[in-house]
Amino acid sequence: MEYLGYFISDLSSLIPVAAGIYFFKRLKTDRKLLLYFFIYTSIVELSNAWMASHRIHNLWSINIYTLVEYSFFVFILNKWIKEIFMRWLSLIGSVLFYPLWFGYFILNKTLDINNAPASITESCVLALLSAFAVVTLGLKTETPVFKNYRFWFAGAAFVYFAVSILLDYIFALLFDNNTTYNSGIWNIHSVINIAVNIVFAYAFSLAEV
Repeated sequence: MEYLGYFISDLSSLIPVAAGIYFFKRLKTDRKLLLYFFIYTSIVELSNAWMASHRIHNLWSINIYTLVEYSFFVFILNKWIKEIFMRWLSLIGSVLFYPLWFGYFILNKTLDINNAPASITESCVLALLSAFAVVTLGLKTETPVFKNYRFWFAGAAFVYFAVSILLDYIFALLFDNNTTYNSGIWNIHSVINIAVNIVFAYAFSLAEV
C-alpha cells in the first residue's frame, strides 16, 4: 500500500496525454507543444518508476528532465504573456538556473547526483512566472477567465512549483544529512501531481480563446 500512491501518481501523467490526444484536432501550436511535453513527462515518470523499482539510479534522468522542464515552461509562459516583467524575470531566472545546473555537474563530474540548487531555483522562478501569468490572464483576458485554457495551465503550474519549493528544500536537507527517506513527504508530491495532471487534462478540453 505504501507504493500505491506513487504508482497512481506516475500513471496520472497519462491523463493529460490522453486528453491532448483526444482533443488533438482542435489544438493549435501552443497546446500541441504542451501535449508533446506531457508525452515526454509521462515517459520519464514511468521509466523512472521502473528504474526505482529495480534499484537502478535515476537521478541523471531526473536532472535532465529538470533542464527540459525549466526551458519549456519559460518558453511557453513567455509565448502567452508578452510583458516586459515576464521577460526580465525569465532572463534573471535563467542567468541563475543554467549556471547552477551545468556548473553543479561539472564540479561533481556526474549527472547522477541530487542537484538541489538548480531544483530549488527552477521551482522558485517557475512559480513566480506562472503566478504572474495567472494574474495577467485574470486581469487582461476579454473572455471568461475560467474558459481560458492558458489560465488553467498557468494556475496548475503555479500550484505545482509553489509546493515543489518546499519539497525541494526538504529533500535537499535529507540528502545532505543522510536522513532516512520519509515516504510521507513524497505522498504530498503524489497528491499534488495527480491533481495538477487532472487540471492539465481539463485545460486540453477547453475551446480556443
